[in-house]
Amino acid sequence: ETGCKLIENILDLPTRKLGELIGDQVSYWQWSNRLSIAEKASKKLGDTTVRQLPLDFAVPFLRESGDAADPMLQEWWSQLLATAVSDEAYAHIAFVNTLHSMSPPDVKVLDALLNTQHLEKEDRCKVICAATALPHHQVHMSMYNLDRLGFFSPTGSRLTGFAFSFFRACSAKSELVKSLEEKQKGLPKKLVVD
Repeated sequence: ETGCKLIENILDLPTRKLGELIGDQVSYWQWSNRLSIAEKASKKLGDTTVRQLPLDFAVPFLRESGDAADPMLQEWWSQLLATAVSDEAYAHIAFVNTLHSMSPPDVKVLDALLNTQHLEKEDRCKVICAATALPHHQVHMSMYNLDRLGFFSPTGSRLTGFAFSFFRACSAKSELVKSLEEKQKGLPKKLVVD
């Protein structure tokens, strides 16, 4: 309370009013995004009986999904919502935190990874650049972020179990996910040594 009073005293009235106006605009923008995601999820669910989601999933989902304005990112958020409603095993906070940590290019990279079915670490960035038309440096930044989020094995040559769970929760391309998972089974496992 003391801190708030200090800030009020430091700022003049027009500055405070401007801050309130900007705050209202941001809130409106976030709710617009949430409603768009909910509408898309509703269409995906169709006539499915909607069940209540646990609050420890629903509250963070609503909070974090409000920042997703990109249409492709909204598709992944809406798929996560539809999947979580259909199967409670996917109502997991890890998927919310991971998706919130991703940028629109990250989602494009993952989508390209599914579509191209390119698992080998060598030439992965080149193939994804061609598939997405993203600049090379952007694909590299997305790959670093995806690695940080736990999508790749320590050698970078395989997708992790979490990556496949994330794909099943957030991607509408279930057949491509199955195909990629089968394709990965054929890759040789590499021993990681210090």
